[in-house]
Amino acid sequence: MATQEVKKIKKAKKPIKIWKSILGVIFAVLAVMLGYLLYWSQDVFGDIPFAQVLFHLMVPLKGADNDIVASYFEGVMPYVTVMVAYLLVIFLPDIMDGYYAWKKKLKEKKQNVETVDVETVNVETVNAVAVDDDVVVEKEKASVKKENLFNKIVKAVIEGVCIVRRLFTRYFLSISSLALVIVIVVDIFGFHIDEWLADRFDSSTIFEDYYVDAAEAKITAPENGKKKNLIFILCESLEASFADVASGGCMNENLIPNLTNMANENTHFSTKENLAGAIEVEGTGWTIAAMVAQLSGVPMMTPMGQNGYEGYAKFLPGLTSLGELLEKQGYVNEVMLGSYKHFAGVDTYFEQHGNYEIFDYSTAVEYDYIDQDYFRFWGFEDDKLLQYAKTEIDKLEATGKPFNLLINTIDLHTTSGYTCERCGTKYSEKYKNVINCQDALIYEFVEWCKTQDFYEDTVIVVGGDHLSMAPIVKNEFVPKGYDRSTYHVIINSDLEPTNAENRLFTTMDMYPTILASLGFKIEGERLGLGTNLYSDKKTVMEEVGKEYFMEEISKNSILYNEDILGTK
Repeated sequence: MATQEVKKIKKAKKPIKIWKSILGVIFAVLAVMLGYLLYWSQDVFGDIPFAQVLFHLMVPLKGADNDIVASYFEGVMPYVTVMVAYLLVIFLPDIMDGYYAWKKKLKEKKQNVETVDVETVNVETVNAVAVDDDVVVEKEKASVKKENLFNKIVKAVIEGVCIVRRLFTRYFLSISSLALVIVIVVDIFGFHIDEWLADRFDSSTIFEDYYVDAAEAKITAPENGKKKNLIFILCESLEASFADVASGGCMNENLIPNLTNMANENTHFSTKENLAGAIEVEGTGWTIAAMVAQLSGVPMMTPMGQNGYEGYAKFLPGLTSLGELLEKQGYVNEVMLGSYKHFAGVDTYFEQHGNYEIFDYSTAVEYDYIDQDYFRFWGFEDDKLLQYAKTEIDKLEATGKPFNLLINTIDLHTTSGYTCERCGTKYSEKYKNVINCQDALIYEFVEWCKTQDFYEDTVIVVGGDHLSMAPIVKNEFVPKGYDRSTYHVIINSDLEPTNAENRLFTTMDMYPTILASLGFKIEGERLGLGTNLYSDKKTVMEEVGKEYFMEEISKNSILYNEDILGTK
């Protein structure tokens, strides 16, 4: 009987295993961090597709805006710190018990202490406990009379808290594991991983049916032998939506008045009868994906279970881009950006697809345009970028060869853009001021180009790379039911479009369209999945319908994986 009582006492005092406590804390921290990740991501980037998340997990992040990355840790660390501190207080007694028990066990092993007779020890322990119990009972009887109601309540609360704490620590690993599983499930649906997985298991033949390999297409140079230069200003997050309602946008006041006039006075393809650009589809909605779409005519896709980029030693090896086609025609290619060229594999793409000379943040430092400790936003401002571009154009013109210059702006990047010294404070919302500033900067640069000798032989394209991810655009600027679209305009082309209004097209259609604007003829009017918008040929979206196209382009494609990604 005495032995059984001792066993009960030992069981009641059995400490929680340290490894369970530590593992439970780790799971709890992960649950908090993953839960906050979804909230933070939607607050900073909006409702982004999982393909974009997955892509950036596979490519270099050097050159990303440090403030964006830091904002996540600044936001989540207070929650993690408070939770860990709370758990340490809760678990401290058990951790200490476990620690001393472990130390005692090691000491006993080291000293090779012989085991004494268990029954004797048990009996002595029980007797000691019984004696102690008698003493405690006598003392309690003597003190009960002195306790008032308040003390009884306090004692009951403390005892209740101890019971709850004990139960919490006993089952904490199970609780934290369940919490982590719930958060992971929420993240799966929040990041649309479920949709991405469904698309990976569902194949489409849209590439087999409509894709045209530019390497095999018949492309004819201008008949007069005069090859026009190309200046392509690819603007971060620039939308036609930023115009006023009367012009086709969704704003009460036109934030891009100069760009609106520019589109009206030159070639602008629209999904309506007024200002409205390309429709954004899966795999084209972030910077490098937008570059690939507009310069190569395909989306950026990542097949399940395959990298397909071989650590970016090869970047979409099956593609033939605009830069490659122009290089074969004797063009000199250059890309300029105010950020680091390494971010998201931008340098690899342009080096492998057109042998571009790359001017980035490091180049500006090397040329002493900026000090090595000068860093704003992602690198340096668009105002400086466009000024440096003027010098680079002079260098390109001096080669005596036709040139292809891509200028990629950055100031409109999420979360709220960057206000340079040129930006005013006309609007209360910072992002509106940045948009309006971009309008002025680009307009001034184009007007400068018009005064230069090279302009007569140069086509200028201004286009938004993708829809803005800035939360304020979706949450406050855009009314429900409004169809957002990217901005674009083609200036100084000798071609006139057959039909520029009420079209269904994507940014992928810009690839053959830009090439055609330079005077090149494309047999079949299609490259990649893009269609020459100057022609009377229907785009793929117009042929199959918008809804069907949007569904099929997001699905898995064997031709894309094997021939474009090079996963054969």
